Amino acid sequence: PSPRGRVLPLMLGSRPSIGPTPVGVRDLRPMSPAVRPDARNPLGLGRRPLPAWAVRWMMSLFPPLWVNGVAVRHLSPDYRRLTVTIRQGFLNRNLQGTIWGGAYLSAADPWYGILLWLALKSRGLDTLVFSQFLTAEFKKQGRGTLVMEFELTEAVLADAIATLQMVGKWVHPFEVSAVDAQGQVCFTATVTMNLRRPDYRAPATSAAEPPSQAGLPL
Repeated sequence: PSPRGRVLPLMLGSRPSIGPTPVGVRDLRPMSPAVRPDARNPLGLGRRPLPAWAVRWMMSLFPPLWVNGVAVRHLSPDYRRLTVTIRQGFLNRNLQGTIWGGAYLSAADPWYGILLWLALKSRGLDTLVFSQFLTAEFKKQGRGTLVMEFELTEAVLADAIATLQMVGKWVHPFEVSAVDAQGQVCFTATVTMNLRRPDYRAPATSAAEPPSQAGLPL
């Protein structure tokens, strides 16, 4: 598929929930031919992604974003820094005349996944990207135009690459805030990303091992 075809699926909705997987365990079962990497290309090297200006233009046309007043104002050429605004308007106004909560979540959810996919793809590493968790806190009613800044540090990218090479799976939380024109924080969120190599296989659960009780109601 074309690079454009690989960017847009990240915005098409939530992926299925992913259960906990032991970190540091590498599955050694044979991979299916559909995902087995070439011997000269064990990490799924491929073509470079679209340039930053093209990604920004494509995202500006994505209906769930512009309906919620979300716009990409800046994307660095190395895909490590992104500035997003939420502009109050008729379509994203709640009963109190402020920005409704769905606009904040639309602005917070997809971007770290897109940045990670693009940044790693530009370095020759193919990944499968999931938003695993998102926790949010609404601190203040938002009016006017709010700004959200997203950034990937070199340390984070180096850790992701090293872990994906060794384990095949990498999970990491990111924090982001929405700030109004007066510099006051209106919204904060923690987005936990789950990245996997295309050849990753979760370790099989032993038949003698009881099912996990995590997350079940008492």
